[in-house]
Amino acid sequence: MYAQKYAISEPVFKTFFGTKHRFFASFLATCFGQQCDDVAEEMLNKFLILHAEHGLNCSTATVRAVASSGADPFNAVAAGICAFSGPLHGGASGAVGLMIDDIHDNSKNISTFIDELVERKQRLMGFGHRIYKQPDPRASYMSDILIKQKAKFDVISSYVNISQELASEVSKRPYFSQRGLYPNPDLFNGLLLRRAGFKSHMNTALLCFSRAAGWLAHYYDSIDSKAPILRPQELYL
Repeated sequence: MYAQKYAISEPVFKTFFGTKHRFFASFLATCFGQQCDDVAEEMLNKFLILHAEHGLNCSTATVRAVASSGADPFNAVAAGICAFSGPLHGGASGAVGLMIDDIHDNSKNISTFIDELVERKQRLMGFGHRIYKQPDPRASYMSDILIKQKAKFDVISSYVNISQELASEVSKRPYFSQRGLYPNPDLFNGLLLRRAGFKSHMNTALLCFSRAAGWLAHYYDSIDSKAPILRPQELYL
């Protein structure tokens, strides 16, 4: 919420939290200074649920490592945010959003855009996953939402079309399938946020919002277990 206000150079003076509205409706109203529609609230809710903490990944391991030192939860979560911000982790969502923005704003041809990336041996953001070598179920679910609930996304249809065209074009190319590079959640999650009213610069911050509950659960589990400080052993060769 504060990150959104800071990004658009607006002070956070008025909030809309109270018993009259649901939490995420109040959150959106505070971010944008007015009540948002039900679809915006629905998409933010789906986004946060789909991206909640789901395993001992890089950022969660970082939180547990800091917790093992006895640091307070604020510092532990801050460390998790730092790890999460990297382009190979949560920062990838923002990078995908900026890529789609670039394609949209400059009317780039998708096929040519991909050809140029492959030729330069650069990463095509929004594809591939450290664990999933088949289509990521979260990505598939979001893709289905964009297709089956198309009317809800009419106001951002040009952005939705770009993501779907990227997925379609990549699916035709053995270069990607042979490497296990299928759409990951970052290809679509920014579209849920854009429908909720947020621009690409907010993707990573809102992913952190989603992960924070899981990070704190891991933090307190680490503290309660009274495990010794985490100190991986080095092997000198």
